[in-house]
Amino acid sequence: MTLQPDETAMSRFAAATLLKLLDALAGQADGVKEAKDPECVHRMRVASRRVRNAMGLFEPVLPPRRFPKWLKRIKRVTQSLGAARDTDVQIAFLDGLLKGLAGPEARLYKPGIETVRLRLTQHRQRLQDKVVKAIGRLESSGVIPQMQQRLRGVLAQARAVDGKGDSDAEALRPQACQTLLQRLERMLAFVPYVSQPDRVEELHQMRIAAKHLRYTLEVYAPVFGQAVDPYIQRARSAQSLLGHLHDFDVWLAYLPQFLEEEAQRFEAFFGHRRGFGRIERGVEYLRRECVRRREVAYQEFAAFWQQCERDGVWEELTQSLRGAVGAAGQKDDVKPEDGKP
Repeated sequence: MTLQPDETAMSRFAAATLLKLLDALAGQADGVKEAKDPECVHRMRVASRRVRNAMGLFEPVLPPRRFPKWLKRIKRVTQSLGAARDTDVQIAFLDGLLKGLAGPEARLYKPGIETVRLRLTQHRQRLQDKVVKAIGRLESSGVIPQMQQRLRGVLAQARAVDGKGDSDAEALRPQACQTLLQRLERMLAFVPYVSQPDRVEELHQMRIAAKHLRYTLEVYAPVFGQAVDPYIQRARSAQSLLGHLHDFDVWLAYLPQFLEEEAQRFEAFFGHRRGFGRIERGVEYLRRECVRRREVAYQEFAAFWQQCERDGVWEELTQSLRGAVGAAGQKDDVKPEDGKP
């Protein structure tokens, strides 16, 4: 790939950004495989998501023939880590719930909740094998070293063109604004569903869109400086609040299936279902708690979003980005006159 002078700023920025993100991804692998600290799984999962987001933003600096394979390898790691992390969060939630039970409630509900926890713990142990294998396949494939080699080459070519070591922020802003506007509009497309708490799938998609907006704001933060910090914080809050809401949606979808499977397992072992009510009571208590806490989570998100609208946060960001994109377009339309540049 031969870079032209007007491509060097973005190429240099893209390569430097991806190299940093790849280092963060690779740096968590040993901790995840050791399985001593659940936060290693969380950090590596987030790092893999950030790498994938940046790969989508900066695809032109990566070889087109290798790009799909590289993206697929990293996506598989994200998926295996995602399943493990979600299970870790569920187990931690149950631990908190069990800790809060005392007296008659403990005697009534602990057997069922502890059964759910046992099955999740067994499931998490099986997932660990998949996580280790996914990381092993990523490492043996050589994807990360291959990407790093390619990106270092891009940096070297960019520096050879103009001799600069750092990116020119001014040159990067038009493309950054265009991309951010697309991410923002994607999230705002789900605003009609904010007032509809039962629209589970749409609110889940809004969370994903908020995540992509946040990661993209973080990628381009060096271009804009502290000006984007408030928007990063708001996008992070939207992602977190919607994620909390989604956690309870997952529980409410999972518990009926769990109860039926556990009843079949109980009957197969004992030859009858007498006594299964002890487990059923705990699971029903867990379901009610999830319903109650989901309502609280929804109200927290709705209040947050209303505050964003009162503050004009997203309207302000939309207008700023549209203005920058429009100004860049007008500048491109200006033609030289009388041979003047």
